[in-house]
Amino acid sequence: MAEDELRQQKEALLYADDTLERRVAECTAELRTSNEQLKQKIAELEGAEAAVEERLRFEILLSQLSTRFLNLPPGEVDRQIEHGLQHLAQFLEVDRSACSSSRETRPTFAPPTRGRSRGASRPRP
Repeated sequence: MAEDELRQQKEALLYADDTLERRVAECTAELRTSNEQLKQKIAELEGAEAAVEERLRFEILLSQLSTRFLNLPPGEVDRQIEHGLQHLAQFLEVDRSACSSSRETRPTFAPPTRGRSRGASRPRP
């Protein structure tokens, strides 16, 4: 009888061991899946954060450019427009930008040319 009891305990122990190994494997697989999902979510959030930071930098640039024109003497307007266009082109990482006007139309902003000049760098806000 002692041998039967020992055999039953051994079988129960092996069954428990197999069950535990299966549960560990299942939990490990679930954790791997969750970890990958979290990594993807983090990457999405980092991309969104970078987009918001870029938008903020652009808004700061526009604000700085706008304040330059407050109380500006008329003789300085053209020079400040050129300076502002240069900063805008650098921020957008384009070779050049232009503003033109005629008596028949309102001033227009020419679409920037994509590309980057050698040595061109972004202005610091």
